Amino acid sequence: MPLAIRALFLVLLALVPAALVQANLENEAREERTRQVGAEAMRLTRLVAGQQLRIFEGAQHLLNAMAAHEALRAGTPSAACDAFLARLLGGYSRYLAANLFDRDGRRICAAKPERPGANVADRGYFQAALAGAPFVVGEYTIGRVSGLPSLHFAAPLRDDAQAVVGVGAVALSLEWMGQDLAALPLPEGAAATIIDSLGVILARAPAGGASIGTRVQGYALDAATAMRSMLRDGPSLDGTRRIAGFIPVPAAPHGLTAAVGLSAENGLASALERNRRSAFLIIGSLLLGLSFAIIAFHIVVERPVRQLLEAAQSWSRQDWGARVGRLSGGREFERIGSALDTMADALERAEAARVAAAIRVKALSDVSPQVVFTADAQGNIDWLNGYWHNLTGRDIAHTRGMGWLRAVHHADLRRAVVAWRAALAEAAAGGLGEFHVELRLLRAEDRAWRWFFCRAAPIRDTDGEVTAWAGVALDFDELRRAREALAQQSQRLQATYSNAPVGLCLLDRQLRFLAVNTLFAEIQGTSAQAHLGQALAVLAPRLSATLAPHLSRLIAEGEPVTGLEIDATQPAQNGEVPLRRVLLCGFHPVLGDSGEVVAISGSMLDITARKRAEEAERLLSREVDHRAKNVLAVVRSLVRISAAEAPHDVEALVQVLEGRISAMARVHTLLSRAGWEGADLRDIALEETAAYRSQAEPEGPPLRLVAQAAQACAMVLHELVTNAAKHGCFSLPHGHLALRWERVGDGARLSWTERGGPLLTGAPSRSGFGTQLIDCNAGSPLDGHIERHWEAEGLRCVLHIGPGALLAEGG
Repeated sequence: MPLAIRALFLVLLALVPAALVQANLENEAREERTRQVGAEAMRLTRLVAGQQLRIFEGAQHLLNAMAAHEALRAGTPSAACDAFLARLLGGYSRYLAANLFDRDGRRICAAKPERPGANVADRGYFQAALAGAPFVVGEYTIGRVSGLPSLHFAAPLRDDAQAVVGVGAVALSLEWMGQDLAALPLPEGAAATIIDSLGVILARAPAGGASIGTRVQGYALDAATAMRSMLRDGPSLDGTRRIAGFIPVPAAPHGLTAAVGLSAENGLASALERNRRSAFLIIGSLLLGLSFAIIAFHIVVERPVRQLLEAAQSWSRQDWGARVGRLSGGREFERIGSALDTMADALERAEAARVAAAIRVKALSDVSPQVVFTADAQGNIDWLNGYWHNLTGRDIAHTRGMGWLRAVHHADLRRAVVAWRAALAEAAAGGLGEFHVELRLLRAEDRAWRWFFCRAAPIRDTDGEVTAWAGVALDFDELRRAREALAQQSQRLQATYSNAPVGLCLLDRQLRFLAVNTLFAEIQGTSAQAHLGQALAVLAPRLSATLAPHLSRLIAEGEPVTGLEIDATQPAQNGEVPLRRVLLCGFHPVLGDSGEVVAISGSMLDITARKRAEEAERLLSREVDHRAKNVLAVVRSLVRISAAEAPHDVEALVQVLEGRISAMARVHTLLSRAGWEGADLRDIALEETAAYRSQAEPEGPPLRLVAQAAQACAMVLHELVTNAAKHGCFSLPHGHLALRWERVGDGARLSWTERGGPLLTGAPSRSGFGTQLIDCNAGSPLDGHIERHWEAEGLRCVLHIGPGALLAEGG
């Protein structure tokens, strides 16, 4: 932007505060006039509201007179009632009708002949008066007899017991209300309006005309429905902008709202005229000031500035010999010119020093045994030292821009480009923006790929903007190869150390951990990282107390410690069962150059499972011996009982004995699957009724029995199934067994119900050995007893199982 335009803007800026002050004064005057008009509008609104209150009072007096007359209090149609209402209406021309209605809204008597069948039960004013409101003001209504717009007032008619027996009502002519409103002294351009609680216009002055009966909108509707006083500025019904006041005229159920609006244009005309005059004065002052400013600027500023620009243009062409010379326009310009000439002298000397320094830097970079390069702000290489050409054999002219990438190994190309672009973006965003990447460059001498470490950093001006880049590329091929070989060797050693099937650790002479593998950390229950630098006595004090004597002897004598079994059982905490652990440990010395022990290499194997297996094997051997003796005892008893049951029938004896031993074998199979802890009742029931699966229906919740009770229950169910097959439901094809069980308190109850078998006439005359076997097993082994019911439809048994025969839930 030209300096002259800027000077004009400064002049304008200097004049703006005065203009703003003047505009503010005029605005305050306008606001004061607006407040005065608003106060006048509220005064006139209160006058209109008072007029409406007097109308309310007149209507209330009229309704009180109606309620006091004997003919109306009788509550029945009569000529006296009609005559009284006619006289009453004749004395008040403002009313269109006067009526008395019963509780159903039907006319009892009226001042004028009523249209037959007219009913006002749906009118709001009638409903409010019937509900007990002492005085009711209705809304805009078209009379059902007169057909004219009116406003109804109503009051309840009560008998001696104060019960509402009817409603008296009078209809005020809205035409009369408009004439009464027009009689008020309103200023020119003012408008007065009466609005009901629904926002409908009842009367308006000047004459409302077509607006009567229409509903107001906007802030007028808000004021009418909210029934609160307010002052608003806006367009009225005729489109004229008015400052309007709203005041509610309260009455049941909602009342009316009085509004008076004063013309904003008439009230503020003088203020607007003053504003126009002030605006003309302000504009004239601005134009006059601008004229003087242009003349002064041309004389005092423009001529010396042109002389300064000519000197600056010479300097931009690096003509450091140009000088400003003597300037007109005042002492300030003379001082500026002198300062600029002094600066030009200093710049001329600095440029000479810069050229000499650039020559020395170029010579130094040319003899440097590494690639040195620079790039512009966009990252395009613009210079490389001679080492680049000696290394790659590429002409420096063809390497500028992004041509240097042609000497980069194809596998490193994308990574180098991504890193270079990321550094450019970071630097442009104000970040550090350093570029560093490892890549391979092709050496022209032997066509070998050599690893180089490249690094570059941005060069910034005083404002922090990137102006160029400088970087180097250092050959570290031998160092990288040695580093890779060392890393591979370390990885192999670490893999062996980490994946060893035993816990491994390395301790110093103070028994501090230098290294541990994952398995050792898992054995100790602490992460591998947490071990490093910590003493054995701190991480595992109980283990340290056992190992310390052996390790101290190893350090002193240099002899390994092998085959050391340690009981590392953790003590019980918070009532929990102690966690037993047995560790097999071995420790070997790590010797230094002079043969002394400098560290201890340790191994640790958790053999707890092996110890438990050995103990379990011994326990299982004893358990098998014990159970074998029990089984032989039970079989001996079964043989003895079965022989007594069939003393002369060998075939029957074999069959009975085989069934009972099979039942015992089946439950033993279930128990062995569960480690002889117990068996589920459902599994036992399914095994014993397997031969009659289509006729049996076992059902019940999970219920586990202890081992002894499971054997007893199996024998009971086997005897019942055997009996059902011979004499009960299983002896016929259509027979059915319902086998149900449930928990009852701490114990359980099993129900055996046979249906569809031969009809029973009662209990058998004698009890066999099967019955005795059932009773014997239902007693002590099942901690309960059995009930038998010989019903005609079939046998029903209830087996009660005590808590001693049940395993705890979850056990």
